[in-house]
Amino acid sequence: MGSLARGISAAAAAALVSACFTGSFAAGRPCAEDADCGPALACREGYCDGVAPTSVSTGAEDVTSSGASTSGASSELTTSPPETTEAAETTGSPWLCEKIDILVVLDQSRSMAQWDARLVLLANDIINFAAPLLEQIGSFHLGVTTADALSVNPDGCELHGALAIQVEEGPLCAALETHPYMDESTNFDLLTFGCFIPYGIGVDVEQPMRSMLAALSPELNAPGACNNGFHREDALLVVILITDEDDDPAALDEQGFDGSPGDPQYWYEKLRFLKRGNDDAIVVGALLGEDPGGSSCPWMLPPSKSEETESSVLSIGAEEGVRLRQFMDRLPVGHAYVSSICHESYTDFFSQFFGEIVQDACEDHDPLAIDPDVLDPTAP
Repeated sequence: MGSLARGISAAAAAALVSACFTGSFAAGRPCAEDADCGPALACREGYCDGVAPTSVSTGAEDVTSSGASTSGASSELTTSPPETTEAAETTGSPWLCEKIDILVVLDQSRSMAQWDARLVLLANDIINFAAPLLEQIGSFHLGVTTADALSVNPDGCELHGALAIQVEEGPLCAALETHPYMDESTNFDLLTFGCFIPYGIGVDVEQPMRSMLAALSPELNAPGACNNGFHREDALLVVILITDEDDDPAALDEQGFDGSPGDPQYWYEKLRFLKRGNDDAIVVGALLGEDPGGSSCPWMLPPSKSEETESSVLSIGAEEGVRLRQFMDRLPVGHAYVSSICHESYTDFFSQFFGEIVQDACEDHDPLAIDPDVLDPTAP
């Protein structure tokens, strides 16, 4: 396993956003100075470009909650409930579901450098395809953790499962240090999302399942702790797993590095315990390596077993995610969705994941469908 996590910084996110949204992406954001408004807009009368927030950016154009196009609209999600939904007809709630927590588990190893360009576009896809769904949800959380402890996190939060926050990227990111995730109180745009996308040097051991379980633990989610209330037991949990290597023990790993403690059955049982036995409150989407027999990017480490790559020059491919797929196979039917990290674009993956898989799970979510007798599995 490897050690470089580059992802995108807030500055890179700003550059991408300015290209995608032609300079108007931050219009409507509350601001104190021009630096809060990205590369194109100025802070006027407390708002970027002087535009008060009234609508949500979907990525292609700015759309109000009624669906009408508007120029210079805010990227902040509306907090007003929709007038009608299918859920309202059956449950009386104005929302498709009340709460949703989205956890992105991102491999930050050196081998991930080969996917750099796609990862920048991936962040754009998450924002674009999640936005229409989140318009129909009462409350959302969206955070990112890494497959290893993140050394650039604030002091005391260089831990497995601690949500990533790039406090040195500027005043926007620094202001989010004690609230390291997006929710309805933050702007839902790439500039803000860039604060939570990790980059920089990691270590050689990736343990994505360990990080996923730790990110949802009561210890890290206690008031004032690193994740500070990110995970809510009564919310639909959506995990997005992105890695080009499997989570396997040293005996199976080509480089001899040890993966997450436990096995796929333990990971599933522990996750189920953290959701109080509510299996249907868990949805996982994953971008993983393919079967090497038919892979378009088979895993081919050099004799040195080094993962040093230059994304535009060398690709060492992706290792088949055997154990990670075994974990996902234990989820309820319709709650797990896997695609290949080898694909040139992840747009289709996120379109179907948010537009169908997550939406269906949200519509059917029952926060009271818990099992009070569920047991914490024996620690491995």
